Amino acid sequence: MRRVQETLHHAVQTNEFRAKAEYGLLELKNGMQEEINRRRQSLFSMWSELEKTERELYALELDCQILTKEYQNALNATAQSATAIKSEAYIGVFLYTSKYQEKGWYATYVPVVCTAPACILLHGATMPVILVSSIVGGVIGAHIAEWLDDHRPPTSTAQSAMWRP
Repeated sequence: MRRVQETLHHAVQTNEFRAKAEYGLLELKNGMQEEINRRRQSLFSMWSELEKTERELYALELDCQILTKEYQNALNATAQSATAIKSEAYIGVFLYTSKYQEKGWYATYVPVVCTAPACILLHGATMPVILVSSIVGGVIGAHIAEWLDDHRPPTSTAQSAMWRP
């Protein structure tokens, strides 16, 4: 039995080698090894480029996140500034309605363009700065503008008559 197995094993190996040689599989394997190595090298090269591109995209994503945060902060500061300016205008109009009725106009534009924006630029757009500058600007800004208007030299008699009762 042992001898039959050895004979059969030897016959299979011989027949397999002869069949591979007959169909050219051994030459094809040797010739294809170069192609396999070339394609493997190309695959590794593409993989390296993919990793490099992935790192660059990740860095770009981080930059975009930082810029988005900076823009959000700037927009929030601008919104707070606008709120302060609007508050000043409301305070000025509310406090000086009688002056509007008396003169037909009143200089509530001074707090809007002076006090709150200046305080916010100097001290930052925080809620205490916005509240204090809005209230102070609304209360005293119009008086300062009225004083300046009363003490400016007239440019002509027609204008002087128009601005002074």
